[in-house]
Amino acid sequence: MHSLQLLIVVSLLLFGFVCSQCPNGGVLVAQGCTLSSQCTPYTTLPVTCVSGLCCTTTGGTSTTTCSNGGQLVATGCTLASQCTPYTTSPVICLNGQCCTALSSSTCSNGGQLVATGCTTASQCTPYTSLPVQCLNGQCCTTSSTSSTCSNGGQLVATGCTIASQCTAYTSLPVSCLNGLCCTTYSSSTCPNGGTLVARGCTTADQCVYYSGGRPVACLNGLCCLTNSFGTTCPNGGMLVARGCQNALQCVPYARGCPVTCLSGLCCLV
Repeated sequence: MHSLQLLIVVSLLLFGFVCSQCPNGGVLVAQGCTLSSQCTPYTTLPVTCVSGLCCTTTGGTSTTTCSNGGQLVATGCTLASQCTPYTTSPVICLNGQCCTALSSSTCSNGGQLVATGCTTASQCTPYTSLPVQCLNGQCCTTSSTSSTCSNGGQLVATGCTIASQCTAYTSLPVSCLNGLCCTTYSSSTCPNGGTLVARGCTTADQCVYYSGGRPVACLNGLCCLTNSFGTTCPNGGMLVARGCQNALQCVPYARGCPVTCLSGLCCLV
C-alpha cells in the first residue's frame, strides 16, 4: 500500500509539472523560482522567471514587452551585468527586465550602445572588446575620430582619476588626462632622457605596473624608464628606481638583489 501511495504522489507531481504552462509561450524547465538566475542551471537557452516558473524565452512570443523594443531574455535584474549570462547580444536592465539593446539606439558620441546603467567606463568593458566609455548612463563604443586627448594620444576610455584605471582598455602605455584614458607617445620626453610609460604618478612604486619589469622612476608626474648609465648611486651600485623613502619601497625593482634607499634613489648593494 505504501508503494501505491508513493506512486500516486509522484504521478500527481509529474502531472502538475507537465500541465503547467509558461505564460510567455516558452518551454517550462523548472518551478519555484523568484529570480531568473535560479533558472539558468536547467537550460542553455535564454530563460526567465515568470510567476514562479522557469520559462525559456525562445520558441514563443513573450507577453512581456521591453520598453526599449528589445527582446526579454530574463527578469529580476538590477544591473546590466546580471543580464549577460542570458544572451550573447548587447543587453540592458530596464525596470528589472533584461532586454536586448537595439542597434538603432543612439549614443551621444555617435558610437554603438552596448549596455546601459553605467556610472563609470570600467563597468562597460564586459559588454564589448572595443574601446568604450560611459555617457549619461550608456555604455558607448568610442571611435578614433572622436578622440580629444590633450596629448594627441588615442582615447580608449573615460571616467578615470588615475592612470592605473586605464590599463584594462589597452596594452599600450596609457595616462589619465582630465578624466580621459589616453595612450602616450614614445616621443614624449622624460627629464632623465628615459622612455615615458605612464603619467599621473606621485611615487615610483605607482609606475611598476607600466614598466614591464624595467627600472622606472617618477619624475614630475611622469613614469620614466631609468638608464643605469645616466645616474650614479652614492654607494656605486646600480640605480633601479627613484622616489623612495625606505628600502622596502625598492624591493619590487631589485629583481631579488639586495637593495637600499639612498637620498631617494633605489640602489643595488
